[in-house]
Amino acid sequence: MDSKDRDLAESHRREARSNKEREDWRMLAEARQRKLEEAQTFLESSDVTAENDIAEAVSALNAEIYQVIKRVPEGCRISTGSTVDIVATDRAGTIIGSRMMDLIRTFPPRGGDWVVMEIALQATITAYVARVISSWSPHCSSDEVIDPIYNRILRSESQSVAGRWRILTRKYVVSSSTSIKDWETRHVRQLLEDASTILGASGAISWDNNDLKDGLEIIVHAAMKIRRMVGEDVVRSEYEVFAVKRKANFDPDVMVDEYASPQKRKKKAGVHVICPLTLGLRRREGENRSGTKGRSEVTVKTLVKPQVVLDTVIDDLGFLDDRE
Repeated sequence: MDSKDRDLAESHRREARSNKEREDWRMLAEARQRKLEEAQTFLESSDVTAENDIAEAVSALNAEIYQVIKRVPEGCRISTGSTVDIVATDRAGTIIGSRMMDLIRTFPPRGGDWVVMEIALQATITAYVARVISSWSPHCSSDEVIDPIYNRILRSESQSVAGRWRILTRKYVVSSSTSIKDWETRHVRQLLEDASTILGASGAISWDNNDLKDGLEIIVHAAMKIRRMVGEDVVRSEYEVFAVKRKANFDPDVMVDEYASPQKRKKKAGVHVICPLTLGLRRREGENRSGTKGRSEVTVKTLVKPQVVLDTVIDDLGFLDDRE
């Protein structure tokens, strides 16, 4: 091969290398463009649900729970004797706490006075529904693992990243083999069992089980809808539907003492809560730290104040005066 042929062959090789490099760069640029588009989709997703819609849904669910509870006495028969359902009483204590059980024993339904039984039922349903809405999975078994992780994410990442992480986790932590309807059926069954336990511990010997079941189905369906709204329909904010825990200190700025007069509520600060009555709604938020992608300490704003029952309820309702 003479010098001219060698030069021509080398020229072809250089051109082939150049074409290969250009093709590699083109493929790399396309791959990076796809990743950029995926990242933009991940970070720029808009909210499907507005804050007002969530607040209205929570208030509507509270009203529905109240209406279901108020219908229970209509078909309820109370034992006139002193016989107590020991099994129901023991289990009821684990559901609503010993302090509320003391009230049920001391002030059972008599002469059309159903208030303690109604409080116990409302507290039972409200606390259960709050767990259903706020849990990462419908059966609540993964909360202890995921909650600490997510709290660290909230404090370290931007809201768009945290929100998308929450949405995807909520979506995929649920077994694909179990439908939402199946979960609703399970929750209704459990709530019906819990409510029946409270009724039995209150001295009820019969009640309209079908009407109660129908009401609980409406409640659970609404709760699962709110669960989706706060867990999967919003990216840019963090909303929490909650029930105040037993033995929490009453804070009149973020809670409502249902049975105290408005003049007395401010004076009740620090009194122990014996049970929740309604669901609350709060928004967690934090400002970006300067020069970092994370956020400062998360702050909380209450959007729907939950109603609670305090340890002073006996005096507030005049129970002792009425039965003297």
